[in-house]
Amino acid sequence: MSVPDLIASVFVTPLGVAYILTLSRLRYSIRTTVISASIFLALFTVLNFFLAWKELPLLETHPYLDILYRTFNVLMPTPLVLTLVRQRMGQTLFVVLLVCNIILILNTLTFVVQYLTGWPQLLPGAVLFLATAGSFRLIRRPFLAVATYFRRYWIPLSLLLAVMVAAFFLEISYPVPLQYAPQHIPMALVLCGLCILMLVVIYLLFRGSKRQIDLEQSELSMRLYVTTLEAQNELALQTAHRVSVFRHDLRHLSQMIAVCLDAGDIEGARKLFATIDESVGSALGVRNILPVTGHKLLDAALAFYILRAQEANVDIDVRMATPSLPEDMKTELAVVLANALENATNACRKLPEEKPRTIRLRGQLHGKQYFLEVVNTCVPDEINFDVETGLPVTRQEGHGLGTQNIAQFAARHGGTAEFLLEDDLFCLRLLV
Repeated sequence: MSVPDLIASVFVTPLGVAYILTLSRLRYSIRTTVISASIFLALFTVLNFFLAWKELPLLETHPYLDILYRTFNVLMPTPLVLTLVRQRMGQTLFVVLLVCNIILILNTLTFVVQYLTGWPQLLPGAVLFLATAGSFRLIRRPFLAVATYFRRYWIPLSLLLAVMVAAFFLEISYPVPLQYAPQHIPMALVLCGLCILMLVVIYLLFRGSKRQIDLEQSELSMRLYVTTLEAQNELALQTAHRVSVFRHDLRHLSQMIAVCLDAGDIEGARKLFATIDESVGSALGVRNILPVTGHKLLDAALAFYILRAQEANVDIDVRMATPSLPEDMKTELAVVLANALENATNACRKLPEEKPRTIRLRGQLHGKQYFLEVVNTCVPDEINFDVETGLPVTRQEGHGLGTQNIAQFAARHGGTAEFLLEDDLFCLRLLV
């Protein structure tokens, strides 16, 4: 093996780790992840180069060393990956095995090109691996958006990928590496074709799931739209009733004010005017709320769930700036907002009557991004978190889907969703 070929083989593992992190939900910020991975992989690459240099002269006499070397390159970065990602173990296993299969395909194709043309592996390898990196970057968001729905399927899919990895190892590394047994090239190419076919099937499975998710989101948006229209009608009826009562009381209050003024009772008249001011606020349903975003569906969702919170004796305070997001994202944000406020109201309902029931909603622009924060009082003992995903979990049937939808919305649009519990306050922070 030439020096360029040696360099190409050594740098495969850092590229593989980059692929894995691209298709994973990160635990830390991108900057922290890049710095941590770079330091680890730099040290690992030096060690890997030394091992590869020492291994080369022994491959012909000890062919099993090739399998051990490949296995070493898979297992060593595993602690780094587990530290930097935050997702279910089955999903991480699937991503690792997926990347292993793709790298084995690329390695095989690179060697075949070298065998047929005499070019160093570094040139075709660089082209293939960079093209693959671009492809991973494109599918990152849709992959993470669909990933939550595949809880039961990660292990079966991972088993299929593990079988393909084992088949590759046996074909290209045993009993001797492919470079010393070119007669195995046709079978290796057949194996590449089968693996690519399997990956295409997995891709179609994910694409079909994404379409189903999009349909469910559209249906949910339509339900929200209909529900909020009903809420607007209910609000209008309640306001009309309050105004009717206020007009009835206003006649009596006016007469009483006139009597006070005739009698020179200025203080009494002031108190009656204050009563009128309070009655105006009650008639219009004003409770320190300013749900004006400029988007009909967002405002309708706010109106509906603010009404529900008030009916549950929840003190709700809303301040939202107008989101500068695409129209379809605003519609999705309305669904996210509905889920967040519904969860917050349900959490407040579980509190005893003597405990404060509060919800605070804030929406702010941060450059081109939008920051949404929902803070509500809750019963801390009833809040549990999934240690792998960081999402709140519940044992009640049919519950817990709201937080999943919020996390999926953030993943689809390259944002972050954070769920925190601080004393008796539950906090949702969303940045998209």
